[in-house]
Amino acid sequence: MAEPTTGVRFAGVLRDGSGNLITSDVTANSYNIGTTTPQRGTEDSTFTSGQFAIADSGFGRFDVKIVNGSEQIWWSSLAEVQVTTLHARNYTTASAALEVFSTTDETSSLVAVFGFRPSTESSGVETAALPANGDNGYINFELPNSHTDRQQFIAARMAWEVTDVTDGSEDGQFNFWTMKDGTLREKLHLDNSALWPEADGSDASYGVSLGTTALGFHDLHLGSGGVVNFDGGDVTLTHASNALTLDGGALTVGSDGAGFDVTFHSATGSDNFLWDASDEKLVITGTDGATAFAVADGNATFADDVTITGNLTVSGTTTTIDSSTLTVVDPLVKYGQDYEGSAWDQGFIVTRGDGAGSSNTQNMAFIWDESEDEFAAIKAATEAGTTAGNVTVTDYVDLRVGALTADDASTFSGGIADTGVIAAGSITNGFGNIDNGSSTLDTGALTATTINGVGTATIIPASAGVVSLHISDLNTNNTVKSAILTMEHYANAEEDVLLIEGTQESGDSFINYGKSRVAADSYNGIEYHDFYTGASNTTLGGSAVLRMRIDSAGGVTITGKTYAEDSLFVGDVAHENVSRGLVVSQGAYDDLIFALKSNPGTGLDDLPETTILAGHEVEDDDVFTISKVSDTHGGATLQFLAAPSIASAASFIAFAGSGDNTKSTAGIGAYNFYASSHDGSDAFANMAADANLMAVSGRVGGANVTRWILDAEGDTWQTGSMTLGGTTTSTSTSTGSIVTAGGVGIAENLWVGGQANFSNSAFSVGTGNAEGHYEVTNTQGVTSSAVEIARGDSSTTAGLVQVYGVKNDDNGEQFYGLVALTSNGHTVIVDMTSRGSPAARTYSSTSSQQLKLSVAANTWDVTTHYMMLTNPQ
Repeated sequence: MAEPTTGVRFAGVLRDGSGNLITSDVTANSYNIGTTTPQRGTEDSTFTSGQFAIADSGFGRFDVKIVNGSEQIWWSSLAEVQVTTLHARNYTTASAALEVFSTTDETSSLVAVFGFRPSTESSGVETAALPANGDNGYINFELPNSHTDRQQFIAARMAWEVTDVTDGSEDGQFNFWTMKDGTLREKLHLDNSALWPEADGSDASYGVSLGTTALGFHDLHLGSGGVVNFDGGDVTLTHASNALTLDGGALTVGSDGAGFDVTFHSATGSDNFLWDASDEKLVITGTDGATAFAVADGNATFADDVTITGNLTVSGTTTTIDSSTLTVVDPLVKYGQDYEGSAWDQGFIVTRGDGAGSSNTQNMAFIWDESEDEFAAIKAATEAGTTAGNVTVTDYVDLRVGALTADDASTFSGGIADTGVIAAGSITNGFGNIDNGSSTLDTGALTATTINGVGTATIIPASAGVVSLHISDLNTNNTVKSAILTMEHYANAEEDVLLIEGTQESGDSFINYGKSRVAADSYNGIEYHDFYTGASNTTLGGSAVLRMRIDSAGGVTITGKTYAEDSLFVGDVAHENVSRGLVVSQGAYDDLIFALKSNPGTGLDDLPETTILAGHEVEDDDVFTISKVSDTHGGATLQFLAAPSIASAASFIAFAGSGDNTKSTAGIGAYNFYASSHDGSDAFANMAADANLMAVSGRVGGANVTRWILDAEGDTWQTGSMTLGGTTTSTSTSTGSIVTAGGVGIAENLWVGGQANFSNSAFSVGTGNAEGHYEVTNTQGVTSSAVEIARGDSSTTAGLVQVYGVKNDDNGEQFYGLVALTSNGHTVIVDMTSRGSPAARTYSSTSSQQLKLSVAANTWDVTTHYMMLTNPQ
């Protein structure tokens, strides 16, 4: 960009000591630095309306000399100026109001510094304050709006913020704001590692888009390993060398009814995989003789017809044909083709389901059982015809034949049932089921699968000792063993009631009541599990006490004390930060999470939710409740409830040591209340300036009204009056019942019942007929030399001083005077002797702000009361 041809201008307006414009006999021009000749610019000597302007022909620094008769004013470009506020305004079209140049001959030059240094200033001395993370400086960019007064508004803001003030490891960032709908919104941040928006892209007010629907960026360049991250990791597109990985979601090309071709090219020319959107088909163009479509794992399903013009070769172990009718031409079906061993069970499977949509759950089979060397009719409940080895026998099933002829000895492990009489020479161990009706079976050791009978079954040992009832599980499964004790249901004889089951599963032991863990048979439900106890060596009956009941709804009722050696969880099963304690999870519930009750009631159960601070209804006997502040964002509300006769419904009692007496920001108390902001990333954040830390509210006039507030700066606010019971007398600015390091502002009257003392020599009480009082106590050593005994405020135009003197030799001489001071330094004196014969007194004043006194003899102690009238009407 070329430099402006007009060069540098130096312009201004000259006035004389009376403020009149200087319009003649004045010249002004520019010169090279430190020279008086030749003139550098075009001299302006017309000074129309007192204005002058110097046009320079080039860039660079220069001095300016203004000559008015014998007076000369030099402005050197070497001067450095410090100002409080700098305003630059230029009404000339296409001309900058502020130009800042650095003219050093270097590759990189510092042109300007914008800084923010938190400091305090006293008597012109600047003291740097302790900085904190979050401190920031900013520059506002303003424009006028359409208001009739053309009001300025902040169109944008750029800020620089410190995020780590630690010496040697300082961190900072840029923040950018823009105006939207009359509200200045923070939009974008930039630090050493990232550029990010103020809010998620889904936020319509604070989200930021990259480009617009009308104007987009040309290219987006990401480095190696770059990630395009959608919605905080919901879907990611990650780069690696020669690869892109889509994770977390689906990829859709086109939309419903508006698709596009998708082509995947191979490393071989002209070979590709094409989804033809117009013909709605997949087309694979590969190399002849090579595999073009391969499913390495998983299944392939075709909903419609499949036409194969070549041969079909099935190399897998299973071929499933779902045809409704299968016709086989061959008269014999052979199983196990090409199998050369003798360890596989072989046969056919009958597929059966559970009637509720599940197949392969109740399958039956007729197989040659290699392990038993026999044909077997079995229940193979989940056998899908895929086993290469032993088929799992769930149970043996019935087989009906016209007649049964056995050439060898037969074993009936399930028993023989007959309506007549079974006669046999002997019944040996392992015979199976013996159904003897109501008869008695008297035997020694009895081993059987089932013993059916009526009445009472009594087992008596052959000799004194312990009766042992051993229930064996002959199941050959090495991981599951089960023994079950049942009884018949009083109405449903088909399904028993399971009393107790012992189960071993893969090394774990279980005792089960009501339902089996392993048996496929169903059992009648048990509505109540009751547990009784009684005193030892007593007959249980009416004296037995129900200690615990578990009902069919899962409710548990316990009578008596309950002890827990570990944590107690309600609505949850674990907590990584609770080693021993109570954990309550409400889940999706939003009412009370905890309630303490007591009798009699409080009378609060009929209050609607809108009149309760916690926002949740309570019951009549609730005395303390805990609930969430927000149903969706958490927080906790503690609610103390009491009857109308109770004046205080909540008491907080702390027992601590001797206490901390630190009166600073580091002080602590027996009670400590802590408040912090949340940064949205699981960390604490500073409270905002003037943010309220604590508020006290009360029910007043039918509404919840805040009466007292403590904010982040330690300031307090309250709506009513304050009464302090302290009686400490104030003798300085740091003593008394009220002590403050700052000032005190009072909008109404101030009444002081005792003495009012002011340590500052300046005193102001406003304008009009306001009256003030300033006291100088015990001005000692007043003699014949005039001594200042009172000084008023500099804005005072008249004053009234009470003077009281005591001779300091203990003779008791006293005098009293009343002195009126006027604005021109005159005095009007009313002087009298109140005790003894004091010496003559002389008052003098140079203005209404100062009063001096001299006493002809001796030395006096003088007390004055300066009563002022400021700007009297």
